[in-house]
Amino acid sequence: MQIGLNNALKWIGIRRPLMVPVRVGGNMSERMNEKIHALNCFPGGLAPFMIFDATVAEADKLVKETEDVEFDGSIMLNPRVEIAFIGLLAYFEAFCKGQFASILNICPRLLRSFGKKRGPVSLQLDDLFEATDHPQPYIGFLLSEQYNFAGARQINGLFRDLIQITPFSKDEAKKYDQLLQDRHLLVHNGGIYTLAYARQRFPAQELRPLAFRDSLLVKKQDYFDASAFLSTIVRKITNASYQGLEDMFRGRATDLPQEQYVAIGYLKHLNDK
Repeated sequence: MQIGLNNALKWIGIRRPLMVPVRVGGNMSERMNEKIHALNCFPGGLAPFMIFDATVAEADKLVKETEDVEFDGSIMLNPRVEIAFIGLLAYFEAFCKGQFASILNICPRLLRSFGKKRGPVSLQLDDLFEATDHPQPYIGFLLSEQYNFAGARQINGLFRDLIQITPFSKDEAKKYDQLLQDRHLLVHNGGIYTLAYARQRFPAQELRPLAFRDSLLVKKQDYFDASAFLSTIVRKITNASYQGLEDMFRGRATDLPQEQYVAIGYLKHLNDK
């Protein structure tokens, strides 16, 4: 799926009125330019939740079109479902990284408090100007490459230190980390149980018949359960990020360049009023 300016312009067209004020005055062309420039804050020119929703919708469609195959009373392995499951987890990690970057692109001053909690934050100047001659909207993209968004603990820590939100509850974190274990097993061992995986998931008496002999079975319903779960977390992160920035700058629109202030409104999930 290719996401570019045409899709971004369509998004502007269908977007409801922003929940934040826009600049008074100026002609329509200037205001449209402000909206277009605001999209520079986002990876691919679209809010991260839109990219996640679009790619996951395609993965969902792929899984819906396949069937669980049974043989001798047992459901067989389904490579299509496995591939979609692997992609789902990858799309979620990319969303988290893109959301983190977008928040920083919109409000670089958050680096002050983030740096106090995380230690000095630095960038290579050659990286900065290799990406663009106008580095302001790209700071978040470059900084996000320095951090690990793989696990629930890491994601919670990064968003907490950046904008004081915690995406995962204790139970959600456990569920997400189990999904990551499954994805890791599929990617690095073709789904065949390793001893380390079996120790974490099965009673000790079951290790010998399972480790290196049996394999993980990802059924269609397993995929859809994971898709629904991660979509809920994406929506939570999206709207908590929006609310955090909106609260921060309510009544203080002039504290940000207009394009970045406009970008705050694009963070709010389209399905929420």
